[in-house]
This record gives sequence, C-alpha cells and structure tokens, in this order.
Amino acid sequence: MIRFISRWAVVASTALFFTGCDKPAPQAQQTGPDSKLSSVKDIELPKADEPVIDAASYEKGYDSGMDAGEKAARKEPPRSKVPTAEETTVLALEAAGSDATRGERWQRGYAGGYREGFARITTGKK
Repeated sequence: MIRFISRWAVVASTALFFTGCDKPAPQAQQTGPDSKLSSVKDIELPKADEPVIDAASYEKGYDSGMDAGEKAARKEPPRSKVPTAEETTVLALEAAGSDATRGERWQRGYAGGYREGFARITTGKK
C-alpha cells in the first residue's frame, strides 16, 4: 500500500509540475509617468535653493569670542576659573542677540573662542 501511495505522489507531482510550466510568466506592466523613461539617467534631479540668510562662519564667531573672553578675563583676578561650556553657550546666545546671520556655527565658534581667550589670559599662556 505504501508503494502505491508513493508512486501516486510522484505521478501527481510530475503532472502538476508540467502543467505549471505551460503558462507564460505574467509581464509586469508599467503605468504612470515613469513608464516612458528609458533610463534612470533621464530622471531630473531636484535642485535646492540657496539659503536666504548667509550665516556667519565659525571662524568669525571664534574671533569675536576670543576678543570677548580676553576682555572679560582682564577684569578677573589671575588664575580665575574658566567658564564652563554651558556658561559660554549662554554668553554666545546673548552675543548673537537677534542677528539672523549669527547662527549655530557662529555661536559654537564664539563659545570656543571665549573659553580659549579667557583661559589664555587667566593662565598666562599665549
């Protein structure tokens, strides 16, 4: 009985295999605006507009912060504590004020320059 079932299974699976091979594979039909493109290179790339505001650079902020830090350090006694990163970030925000050109890059430069200028004067290193 087992031989009969295994032979029947082989015959049935072979028949199903050959009936499936007779059908052609369905073709994927492209619809929409991209169907007319012959290559990916034909797709237009989006163009970004230039920024409206020309932001001041890191170096300009660093130089301004260096001057302000040296000026503030001259008012303090020698070997004074250098302001923390949080304190200089607040000072940079105050220095930037409402000037739209003094963005994040300028403020980071100002904070770094301020700490460097302050430390340079209070420690005596140049």
